[in-house]
Amino acid sequence: MSSIDLHNEALVIDSHNDTIVGHIRRGNVSISDRETPNRVRHDGTIAYMRGPLDSAASQMDIQINLPKMRQGGVDAAFFAIDVTRAWKNHLSYALDAIGFFKAEVETHADEIIIARTAEDIREAKAAGKLAAILVIENSDGVERSLNILKSLHHLGVRSIGLTHDPTSWAAAGNGETDSGGGLTRFGVQLVKEMNRLGMLVDVSHISERGFWDVLEIAERPVIASHSNCKALCGHPRNLTDEQIKRIAEKRRRHRFDLRDMVH
Repeated sequence: MSSIDLHNEALVIDSHNDTIVGHIRRGNVSISDRETPNRVRHDGTIAYMRGPLDSAASQMDIQINLPKMRQGGVDAAFFAIDVTRAWKNHLSYALDAIGFFKAEVETHADEIIIARTAEDIREAKAAGKLAAILVIENSDGVERSLNILKSLHHLGVRSIGLTHDPTSWAAAGNGETDSGGGLTRFGVQLVKEMNRLGMLVDVSHISERGFWDVLEIAERPVIASHSNCKALCGHPRNLTDEQIKRIAEKRRRHRFDLRDMVH
């Protein structure tokens, strides 16, 4: 079997992108291409709070849309909503992004679905459609409420990154190296409830102590959606060999970030 045939037959999944917020900030640009706004250009919490990116250079920065996914042979992708910069209300920021993306998927229902189960992904591939997995990056998006977590799950969110570089209500981020903090009491409750709901806990960006806390209590698969090998790239967000081996021993999931830099 040729490498092309293997690629075409395999289920290819991109485990992290920041496409949703990127398209909103570029004027609610459609996921079908990089030029056509489907909605009012400055509508929504994200566009209002952070402002649009209107330059020609920023338009060229968009790396993922439906044609590019098909061209690259990507069958499914984790579409993340990073709420770290929401400042005042992380939930409204997340809901704004979810609403934008759901409207996009409805507009292009013949091309893409929001997958809620693994079977949805397989069925989409068989039908010639793309699959999107909704992700919240930084668990502050649940506003310290397991009730909100359940509501986000009902809306289709299937994975949450516990933190970004700064500390969240759930865990210390990889930027909090001095405190040595790990999971908070709420973080423990969050991991357990995500396990119960069948949501993927994402340990990218978490502190090393937080990483070990998660692996100690998690009863379901954990994902490191965009982390690299620290031995090869000494960025504080990357994982040690011991961490990577532990993920393998626990039969969790680790996805390497193929870019030359991490963010």
